Amino acid sequence: MESVFESYSIKAQASNALAESNVEAPENRVVTKGNAILAYEDILKMWKIDLTLQQEKRFKDEYFKTIWSKFQNEDNCLDLLNSYRFLQELMQNKGQGKPVDSDKAGIGAKK
Repeated sequence: MESVFESYSIKAQASNALAESNVEAPENRVVTKGNAILAYEDILKMWKIDLTLQQEKRFKDEYFKTIWSKFQNEDNCLDLLNSYRFLQELMQNKGQGKPVDSDKAGIGAKK
C-alpha cells in the first residue's frame, strides 16, 4: 500500500536542508491532499471495495478530512513516511472513534 502513496508523492518543497538536497529519499517526499485522495481511491479499488456516490462522499467528508487534519504537515501535505499510518488510521476510522462497519455502511466487495 505504501507503494501506491509513493507513486502519488512529489519532492518536498525546499523548506529545510533535506528537501534542498537532490536525494530522492522517502523523507524528502510528500503527498498532496488531492493525491492522497487519489491514492486511497486506488487502494479501495485494489481491495475491490465498491462504494456508492453517497458512501464515497461520506468517507471523504467524515473520515478522510478528520485523519488528514491529524497527519498534514505545515505545507498541508502528508509526509510519505507517514503514509502507512495515515492509511491505517483512515481505514480504522480512528478519527471518529470506531471502525467503519462495512455491512451497516452498505460497503461491500464486488462480486
